[in-house]
Amino acid sequence: NCVKGPVHRIGLSGRADSEELVAALANVGLNVNKLRGARLDLEARAGSHWYGKATGSLTMPGLPTVNLEAKLGHTTAHMNRNANSYIVGYWNSGADLYLSGMRMNRFDFRLGFRQEYYSMNSWLSDSGVAVPKSEMKQISKWYSTIYGTLRHYTLDNFYFPSRGLSIGAEFNWLPWDNHTKIMEFDFRTVIPVRSRFSVLPSANVRTVVDSAEDSFFMTNFIGGTMPGRYIPSQIPFAGFNGITPVRDFVAVLNLDFRATLVKNLYATLSGTWAIDADSMMTSFEEFNPNWFGVSAEVAYNSVIGPLRARAQWSNAFGLTGYVGFGFDF
Repeated sequence: NCVKGPVHRIGLSGRADSEELVAALANVGLNVNKLRGARLDLEARAGSHWYGKATGSLTMPGLPTVNLEAKLGHTTAHMNRNANSYIVGYWNSGADLYLSGMRMNRFDFRLGFRQEYYSMNSWLSDSGVAVPKSEMKQISKWYSTIYGTLRHYTLDNFYFPSRGLSIGAEFNWLPWDNHTKIMEFDFRTVIPVRSRFSVLPSANVRTVVDSAEDSFFMTNFIGGTMPGRYIPSQIPFAGFNGITPVRDFVAVLNLDFRATLVKNLYATLSGTWAIDADSMMTSFEEFNPNWFGVSAEVAYNSVIGPLRARAQWSNAFGLTGYVGFGFDF
């Protein structure tokens, strides 16, 4: 028995954790649940990483959906670099024109052009020493990117899946920035062992080819649990919080052993291994895994988001911890 549902949407969410303290997200969508026609999606985030975003789209029968997105925001991130800890802040603004809603052999395909500007405005060490403004100015710049993405997603739950697969690939070309090419690949699946025990392998690979010397914001970064939390190129790493820059090629392999203690209560032991190199070819020549991390986590899947407590260790930053409540955004 089918009935008409609402075509508009309004939402509000909040989260708290030991990295960012408190954050909130608000969304208003006009006509976003219609099957065709024009839509407008407005989104705003408040916290140490805040932004405002507007997305307009047009869907017509038999044709890809045309989307235009504009965004303005500011990020304050915890970064480790050259054995030092920093608090960095930068502005990010831009526009993204892309086609979506295309299917290719069970993959969702997206093709687009993105123009964005990154401006570093603060870079302060834990001891209070500031990076010179001249250095920050050198890495503040425009990026123009032509990109395409492929995604196959069948996981039954984003946070605690019991079956399914997620696999994706992305190619970025920056034709006016030394013809830089960026290729990304990610994979995650669930292997049920018993009714209350599962193994979850995952992998992330990102390589930057012909990178320009001043392309700091296209650099590979690893760290934390949330992909793209502080910067779009951030790859999660179970072992430490914040982000740290790595070389032009990085591969991160993760293996989770998850047990269901009682309904909605999980215990997970994770091990992460990563290698970075100047390029994909040199990574095979100097094969030397130089990043290791382990973590032990207890999580409860509540109706308003996961509640997590984790102890973690990495060979780079030693023993740390993380506590968080709420959905990832």
